[in-house]
Amino acid sequence: MNCSRTKWLQVNWSRWKSLISAALLVFFFMVLNLSVAHAAIAGILKDVSYTEYDDYVRVVIDVSTTVRFYKREIGNPHRVYIDIKDTNIGSFKNKIIDVGNLILTRIRTAQFAPNTVRVVLDLENVAEVKVSTPLSLKSIVVDIYDIKKDRTQQKLQSSAEPSEKNDKKKEAEEKSGDDERLPAKDALTEKDKIENKTHEDVNEKRNSGEEKNGKKVKKEISEKNDTPNTVVKTERPSHAEVKTSDATIYNNGDDMNSLEEQLSGVLSEKQDDAFFLNKTVEKPLTLRESFIEALSRNLTIKSSKITPISAALDISSAKAAFYPTFTQGYSLSGDPVSKTSAMLIPTGISLPLIIGGSMGLSLSNTKNLTDDSAATYQSTVAATLTVPLLAGAGYSINRAPIIIAELTETNSKLALREQVEATLVNINSAYWNLRLAREGLMIQVDALKEARRLHNKTLELIKEGEIAELDKYQTEASISNREVQLISAIKTLRDSQSTLLNLLNRDLSENLNPIDLPVFNRIDSQYQKSVDIALENRTDYLQALQNMKINETNLKLAKNNALPSLSLSLGYNTGSTSNPGGFERSLDHLSEDRSWIAAMSLSIPIPNTLKENSYYKSKLTLEQAKINLEKLKEDIKMAIRQSILGLNTARKQVEAARKTMELNQIKLNAEKAKLEEGLSDLFTVISFQNELVTSKLAEAGAVVDYQTAVITLKKNEGILLSYLDIRFQDGSIDNYYTSEK
Repeated sequence: MNCSRTKWLQVNWSRWKSLISAALLVFFFMVLNLSVAHAAIAGILKDVSYTEYDDYVRVVIDVSTTVRFYKREIGNPHRVYIDIKDTNIGSFKNKIIDVGNLILTRIRTAQFAPNTVRVVLDLENVAEVKVSTPLSLKSIVVDIYDIKKDRTQQKLQSSAEPSEKNDKKKEAEEKSGDDERLPAKDALTEKDKIENKTHEDVNEKRNSGEEKNGKKVKKEISEKNDTPNTVVKTERPSHAEVKTSDATIYNNGDDMNSLEEQLSGVLSEKQDDAFFLNKTVEKPLTLRESFIEALSRNLTIKSSKITPISAALDISSAKAAFYPTFTQGYSLSGDPVSKTSAMLIPTGISLPLIIGGSMGLSLSNTKNLTDDSAATYQSTVAATLTVPLLAGAGYSINRAPIIIAELTETNSKLALREQVEATLVNINSAYWNLRLAREGLMIQVDALKEARRLHNKTLELIKEGEIAELDKYQTEASISNREVQLISAIKTLRDSQSTLLNLLNRDLSENLNPIDLPVFNRIDSQYQKSVDIALENRTDYLQALQNMKINETNLKLAKNNALPSLSLSLGYNTGSTSNPGGFERSLDHLSEDRSWIAAMSLSIPIPNTLKENSYYKSKLTLEQAKINLEKLKEDIKMAIRQSILGLNTARKQVEAARKTMELNQIKLNAEKAKLEEGLSDLFTVISFQNELVTSKLAEAGAVVDYQTAVITLKKNEGILLSYLDIRFQDGSIDNYYTSEK
């Protein structure tokens, strides 16, 4: 009994040995092919460094190529690890960097997987960790905040507020000579000083708690919006949030009041105030809040976020071309004349190869049946290998679609960043236009009040017999003109407000009050330095470089495709002869009938016009891309030159407008005094009033133009997001946060 069982096992093992060997061979090639197909352009870990600050530690991880990474946090003990995909560890293998900080104790690096580098951060205390990628997309920045220390600072902050105000005011007075302010302090009237003091108090209350003894204290602001898990960190007033002593825009001291209060009783009774005024509650809004809100609510940005997601799917699709395919079939056939029938059950698996071609393994079971004889059974196993030798051959050729998809994804992220920057530029412009429209409206309100005061004074002089009664028509005409200008200013305000509301995707019926004041701080810029920064960071230039790589890959593909088609095919079959013993016996006798085949196939189009034309067209496209890249470089230089010129011009315009406004104020005051003494006339006074209003509007507009010129320069340099301190969180295109060093 045991002897017969042993013999049966020996016979069956010999019959199945060849089938198992073929299956193992296919499995080996399958694993190898998939691992090679998923291998990305290898990057190298270049450097791991850290910098200690008062309340946090910054770790910077530099990689030679665009980074793809995942962050995870683990407790007991608390540590963070970052897996960097498609990267080799280089000289940092199993390296340990001792930090010894109260937040971070050490940094460890290791090659976690063949294509994955793991960086582990061992933390001393429970900390808040933020991970971001700079504009170059070739680094990972990890900021680790000590939560316990942060809470202690916030408790100390409330007790230190009274002394902070005095320290801030002293610092502002000491530095008053460093910045250019409009108007100058020594030129301010007593009324202006009182008005500026009011706004300083308002800004001090609004900015209190954001500085402590010269160190930044972080605040968390949770934004409820359509983007999940969006966190905003602000540590100091934004670039636009300044004290009124730094502000150069005209302000009449009543800006914090509502427009309805400002315009109450100013318009003529014949005019319908409700038609011009939005009587809903005003909502204060800072420029920084506008930026953060736009990142999550702006519809254009929301739409642009979809493109990188689609591009990532294209990468997955390109890699899926090398996935195996399993097939299972079943068929019946018969011949009514010969009264025969057959049943076929084919099973197979095929695998595209990353070097080109494919390999496959199949098993076919056939049953033949006739009316006058018993059924016969036959089984066949076939292994095939087909590889191209010229056209379509090679690792780089077959992996080209994956490379193009990855470059396209990088381009889509750059395009998203470009759209974000463009939107922020529009937000900046809309915000300051609204602020300017509000200031212009207040100027027109004051001008109308002044025109009415002059008219009342004129009526008194007419009553006293000092001037002719006809003179009152001049002041009445001036009042009518001011009312027209006021109505126009109200419309401008509403239009500006609608523009900003539309960019923020808010209800157009809302009433916004931009509470930031523009500041005139001198910004020096160097042409060559700005050009170098732009060529390193501008999204359009970086996209052009990526497109150049895509065109080079397409040219390589077209050149290979123009080669003759030469392929090698190898096959090996083993099976059983027809027998009446059923499929079990048929499978047991797979080695009864063996055969192999080797074949080569050559195909040459005569002439090869289509493929050759495709090659030359790709070559021309690459040459055109090189020319366009050079042209773009020259356009960038021109844009930088114009931006610097615009910035310098705007600065000079602010200085000139300030001087003109001051002189017009002095001239009008002198002319009013002369009118009191009877040495002037109403026409001259009204003319001087008009000139003063014009100069005030020009001064306000000049300061806003300077703010816009600064943003335009940073946009053209490609560093607007870093200038506004807005970065991608955790390398994600969906989350943004702000954080100061």
